[in-house]
Amino acid sequence: MGYPSAKASASVTYHNNGTAAWEGTAHGGGSGTWARSNPADYDILFTEQSGGTTAGYLAGTFNQWLALSSSWTISTSASASNGRQQTVSKFVRVQIRRRADGRIWVDYVVQLWCTVAADG
Repeated sequence: MGYPSAKASASVTYHNNGTAAWEGTAHGGGSGTWARSNPADYDILFTEQSGGTTAGYLAGTFNQWLALSSSWTISTSASASNGRQQTVSKFVRVQIRRRADGRIWVDYVVQLWCTVAADG
């Protein structure tokens, strides 16, 4: 017996301890390090980029510098019901700067992607 509705999600969190973690409904997750010392001395900026799907939504705090003395998450999700499928793809530019001098230490684009299908 299948499921008449289903949901999938993908997220990435930049933690205030200098690590980042990513998670997905179907593919588990992983982690890495973005700062080896004094992560609270940095700020992060998330900016949504073009090229993603119009389906789904993107959650998080965007277009403002956020102090990495707190942890910050961006996420997306897809949902489907009654035999349908949905794929969501969102692109987010991530920049991390050192607050003392404004130097950008990290500047790249993250793709958050998930797909889900429900039985009819």
